[in-house]
Amino acid sequence: MARKVTEQRARQVAKELLSFREWNLDSLTNSGQCLEENEYKNYKHLNEIFKGKSKTGKGDGYPDFLMVNSSGGKKPILILETKASNSQINEAVSEAIHYGNACLEKGHEVIVVGVAGGDKEICTVQVKRLVKSDWVNLTLEGKSIDWIPSPEQTQRIIESAGQTEVQAEKPSSKILAEQAERRNEILRGCKI
Repeated sequence: MARKVTEQRARQVAKELLSFREWNLDSLTNSGQCLEENEYKNYKHLNEIFKGKSKTGKGDGYPDFLMVNSSGGKKPILILETKASNSQINEAVSEAIHYGNACLEKGHEVIVVGVAGGDKEICTVQVKRLVKSDWVNLTLEGKSIDWIPSPEQTQRIIESAGQTEVQAEKPSSKILAEQAERRNEILRGCKI
């Protein structure tokens, strides 16, 4: 039971990171970009991607998060997998790559992300893209990034063949204001 709870924490952190980067986490029926686990089954072309692609053998695949370019286009552009502990980051990335390969087989280049961490850990994030035949870390000034690219940045990366070096992006004023308010709430709660 504890393992499931801590993986839920990693999923919650993943949602916060996606939201911070301005991914629309609403369902596609509400003009969002996010499909969790088996929600893609309502869309024939997405269902075909993951049919028979279970991580454990027979059956269909269920990525933790499948992010699409828009609710209208429904083109996969980012796959995200979560795990309960930082020690499982490689497993999270490996599973994201498994689903990324399924997308590639159907002609959809994607960015893959692993997020891992439990209740008493700071979550670890790894972000990769396929270059030639290898999944390679995205980097900023030669160092692996530890954040999820925004939808616009993800689209630019995908459109630039072989690009692994990314530029830092300033969050929107809205996101910065929300984060400042969040920090102020924490400080008020601590009576600082």
